[in-house]
Amino acid sequence: MSEQQPEPVRPAQVTAASVLWIVLGVVLALGGIGEVGMSLSTPYGAGSGVPMGAFAAGLAALGVAMVVLAVLMRRGRNGARIAVTVLGGCALLGCWTILLVAPAVVLQFLPVSNAWFDAVGARPR
Repeated sequence: MSEQQPEPVRPAQVTAASVLWIVLGVVLALGGIGEVGMSLSTPYGAGSGVPMGAFAAGLAALGVAMVVLAVLMRRGRNGARIAVTVLGGCALLGCWTILLVAPAVVLQFLPVSNAWFDAVGARPR
C-alpha cells in the first residue's frame, strides 16, 4: 500500500487573504442587492439616466463570484487565486476597496502562500 502524504497546512496568510476576499464579496453582493431594490422603486431614467439596476446586479454578481473564488482559494485552487485577483482589480470602483484588495493580493502571493499552493497542487486529486 502506498502511504498517503499528509494534507499541507494552509498558511495563515492564505486564510487572511481569503477572509478579506469574502468580506469584500459579501459587501459588494449586499450593496448590489440593495441598489437593485432601490432602482426598482425609482422610475427608469430618473437621475443620471444610467440603468443602475443592471450595474447593481453586476456588482452583486461580482460579489458572489468573489466569495465562491475565495472559498476555492482556501481549498488550494491556484486558478481561483488568480481569478479572484483579477476580479479584485475590477472591484476597484471606489477608493475604500483598496483597503481590502491590496492586503489580500499581497498575502496570497507571499512565498509561504506560493509554497502551500504548489504543495496542494502537487497532490493527486
